[in-house]
Amino acid sequence: MSTELAAAQTPVTAPAIHPGQWRLDRVELVNWGTFQGHHVIDVARRGFLLTGHSGSGKSSLVDAITAVLTPGGKIRFNAAAADASSRRADRNVASYVRGAWRRQSDDTTGEVVSDYLRTGATWSAVGLRYSNGTANPPVTLIKLAHLRTGANTPADASVLHLLSTEPIDMMELQPYARDGLEMRKIKSAWPQATVTERHSVFAEKFCRLLGIGGENALVLLHKTQSAKNLGSLDDLLRGFMLDEPTTFAIADTAVEQFSDLSEAHTHVVTARRQIQHLSALRPHITTYDEHTAAAVHVEALRASLPAFAEAWKLELARTERESAEQRVRAAGHDVAIARTLTEEATGAHNRAVLLVSERGGQALANQRADVEGAGRAVSLVSRERASIAGDLSEVRIEFPTTFEEYEELRDTARAERARAEAAQADGSAHLLQLHEARADTSRRKTSIEKELETLKHATSNLDPRLQEARALICRRTGLAPETLPFAGELLQVRPEHHDWTGAIERALRPLSTVMLVPAVHRDAVSRAVDSAHLHARVVVEVIPVRPDPVRPVRGPASLVHRVEVKAGPMRDWLDSELARRYDYDCVDDADALHGLERAVTRAGQVKRGHTRYEKDDRTAVGDRRQWVLGFDNAAKVEHLLGLLREVGAELDRADAALGRAERERTAAVDRQSALKSLERREWADVDVD
Repeated sequence: MSTELAAAQTPVTAPAIHPGQWRLDRVELVNWGTFQGHHVIDVARRGFLLTGHSGSGKSSLVDAITAVLTPGGKIRFNAAAADASSRRADRNVASYVRGAWRRQSDDTTGEVVSDYLRTGATWSAVGLRYSNGTANPPVTLIKLAHLRTGANTPADASVLHLLSTEPIDMMELQPYARDGLEMRKIKSAWPQATVTERHSVFAEKFCRLLGIGGENALVLLHKTQSAKNLGSLDDLLRGFMLDEPTTFAIADTAVEQFSDLSEAHTHVVTARRQIQHLSALRPHITTYDEHTAAAVHVEALRASLPAFAEAWKLELARTERESAEQRVRAAGHDVAIARTLTEEATGAHNRAVLLVSERGGQALANQRADVEGAGRAVSLVSRERASIAGDLSEVRIEFPTTFEEYEELRDTARAERARAEAAQADGSAHLLQLHEARADTSRRKTSIEKELETLKHATSNLDPRLQEARALICRRTGLAPETLPFAGELLQVRPEHHDWTGAIERALRPLSTVMLVPAVHRDAVSRAVDSAHLHARVVVEVIPVRPDPVRPVRGPASLVHRVEVKAGPMRDWLDSELARRYDYDCVDDADALHGLERAVTRAGQVKRGHTRYEKDDRTAVGDRRQWVLGFDNAAKVEHLLGLLREVGAELDRADAALGRAERERTAAVDRQSALKSLERREWADVDVD
């Protein structure tokens, strides 16, 4: 590559031009574009002319300065050439790091590709040194870039920016950039330098050091360097120094909005005309829908007619079959009676014949045996009849007196038993629910009784586990429990605001369970907490001897005005803490939360900052068993006694319901047993006559 560089410099002994003004005095390039290797270009303070043939590297050198100074989103490499032609500039950071030197068509694919001087993993650096002609040390600005093997796009390039007021040899950076930019090692090697990946941080620092006005000045410099030629001063001002007036954007917006309004108006007019034309069709559409629905209904009825007819025939056949079965059973009974009468008549005839033939004592003995056998049969049938009658009487069913009544009762028993078996599962499930409800009520009663027993031995509303943890700490330190109170024991809601208790409890829950330790006992308590297993989560707050002064709260709706603090050594700290952390506005609902930084609603929703909302609904906001604030636990004990009475009454009702269900179940079992016994016996088994 051939490059002509001409410089006009002042002698070394000559006084500096404009001392105190920062001017570029050196440009260093490493692997930048076609500048292969390390190149140093000194820039004269009096002036510097960059000239050469097309393709000699002038634009590459200007783009190197642009790459260091200009923000990434505003850079347009080789901008003068791009403005002079219709095509877009094809230079970027990646092409400069790679050293793209020409573009040609691939013989195989026909695609236009770039040829690179550096194809593997490579690095590049551009350094600008500024001096102000005084004894002040020069300022060096460096931009490092690295591309891994196969990466050829600007997005693949990793970049670092360095600013140093001490000299830096560009080639000393090679070990930290050749295989990837090692930012941490560079900072360690040059601790005085500013090293960052963000150009905004880098630019803010060098603009302050060099007296540059800011990003706008850098962009203007870039635009000026991009200007290939200027026709007039107006072109310079309009194209490179003046921003487009905001009125242009307002005018464009007005035109766009007018177009949108015109289009919307056209849509409205079209829709209105469509409604006018379609409204006349509404009665016809309604009539059509009604007739269509009627036709569908008739078709459904017609389609279901065969199934209905077959079902009706089946039901009639079943009824006729049951009637025929009853007639068969009645006929069978009549046949049995006739056979019995025939057998008796035949026996009587035979006995009479034998009596006539024998006319002796043996006939009398036979008659007596017959009478005894008949008596035994009558006794057996009578006992069977009495047994079934007794079973039926216990379930309030009268024993039938005729064969027809008996058979009718057996049919009823079979149907009832079928229904009872289907309902037995429901009855068992209901009984199980009653047992579970009774057990749950009993557990609640036991829980309340245990809680009351705990409250009898203390005056605090806090969780018994926290109280036990404090007792363990007190035993190890020798301190009295009153010396280590929980914040909740020193706070209570004022009586006139009792309806806000649930919400205030939720808002102050992070504070109410904190153990307050005077500063003088800090070490002893800390050692006791560390050496013991407390079986609870304990938060300790060390109270200073002189707490911060109480700051004023925002207004009369503040939670602070609705809480009373118990007199004592902790009162000043609690007053200060409430005003500092819990100055919450008490509002009625969630709509009033907007616009407030910290607030709480009646339903217990707590806003603890501009964007943080919290609502702990693991228990009801009005569940007094979960409340912990209060100077004593008298109100909580009274509430628990009331709950205990309610649970006791509920337990009595559960016992009564369970007793009724058990009795009903027993009666149903007895009835099914009696009906089952009735089904197993025929009328002949109980017909004494």
